Amino acid sequence: MCGIFGYAKKHNAQNDNQIDKLREVLTYLADESVVRGQDSTGISMMTPNSRQTYKATAPSSEVVQHDAWESIILERVNRDSTIVIGHVRLATHGAVTERNAHPFEIGEVVGAHNGVIYNYNKLADKYNKTIEVDSEVIFASLNNNPMDKALEQLEGDFAVSWVKESNKIINLARESSRPLHVAYWKKARILLWASTEEILKSSLKRAGLNLKHNELESERIYSFDTDMFERGYKPTKTMFKPKEKSTPRYTRYTPVHSHSAYDWIDDYTYTDDKVSKDDKVRCETCFESFTIEHMIDIDDTLSMCVDCYDSVQECDWCGDWMFNEESTSFNKWEVCKLCKPDVDNQLRLSESCATS
Repeated sequence: MCGIFGYAKKHNAQNDNQIDKLREVLTYLADESVVRGQDSTGISMMTPNSRQTYKATAPSSEVVQHDAWESIILERVNRDSTIVIGHVRLATHGAVTERNAHPFEIGEVVGAHNGVIYNYNKLADKYNKTIEVDSEVIFASLNNNPMDKALEQLEGDFAVSWVKESNKIINLARESSRPLHVAYWKKARILLWASTEEILKSSLKRAGLNLKHNELESERIYSFDTDMFERGYKPTKTMFKPKEKSTPRYTRYTPVHSHSAYDWIDDYTYTDDKVSKDDKVRCETCFESFTIEHMIDIDDTLSMCVDCYDSVQECDWCGDWMFNEESTSFNKWEVCKLCKPDVDNQLRLSESCATS
């Protein structure tokens, strides 16, 4: 899970008060997006004639508190600015380094991605691209193909934001498994977006903006030309059909969490008559392929091999899956690194109330 956020605005069309408010909104979007990933933060900032990208291997909630956020990032949120693409990363493929943080710049394309691409090896070979992060093949494909054809080559889960030839046109797209929400500030001629409704809604509320927001339809590329931003906006829409996901889907009976995966490996119920025990399935944790009997379906979107399953557990706070070495113990709870600050604050509040 990662998060994308950002804005696109008409060049030189805002007053000083609107620019100040935009700086607030961008800060809140970055801060709120920390729930989507804490391994790294990246920002690409554009004017009509320039592109600059800044990356840090730190949570966005810490980045916005650093002096550089105001002196470098917010200083560039001005009338000359046209597009900002932001990203927070929860690393699933590739080491946690500044190089592997989004946004990526490949050829004429700068973009950020939330999701997982399953066929990244094939696409990397196709474009003769050495990659460390699966997301890179998206932007290699976009750099070499029409937008719809590029996305139709992808097998996986994705929501994407990118620019190509023009620094005044932002493209947003998602397939059905990944959310993406937008809001349009009419008076200021500014489009805002975030991965989830909660992040966007909370950021707008903190900035004192009451804007209508909605989720973009899936399987459509929305191209927003900021030169056309007036009282309303009418993006160009391009349909695309995502590549069918080849990973067979099956279900299992829910086990007691403390049991080893091997204790209930025979509890599978196959949901597709075409699926046989000899079929290979990709583990979405280690990316290796195994027979179905060696796989466990965690939920509708996550499958993993029994070896990986033995190395993960559920967070007692949010219910998401985490590696055992990433867990932190609080009393009787085992929590993930994303929930640790919330649990810590809650316990401190409880202790404070108990002593007062």
